[in-house]
Amino acid sequence: MEQYEVGDAVVIKTDIEADEDRIYRGGCFFVEGMEKYRGLTARIVEREREGEESRYRLDIDDEYWIWTIDMFEPYEEVNPATEDELKELFDLR
Repeated sequence: MEQYEVGDAVVIKTDIEADEDRIYRGGCFFVEGMEKYRGLTARIVEREREGEESRYRLDIDDEYWIWTIDMFEPYEEVNPATEDELKELFDLR
């Protein structure tokens, strides 16, 4: 199972819904107050172990909520285009 480390960037899933009847790994819930973070990128600032599972605290909410791996999508870093690539793309030469 994939685990994240402190400093890793993650994206909060967009298709996750608040449901206090669903328990995620590590005994966590996704609640209504977390919904505003869906689709946003966050950085892991703390990793806690709960048995075999990890729970995470994020910078995006000032470490208020506890998150689990099931609530994340992988973050894919995009390399910005260089000035020459932009000129070529927009035919500005």
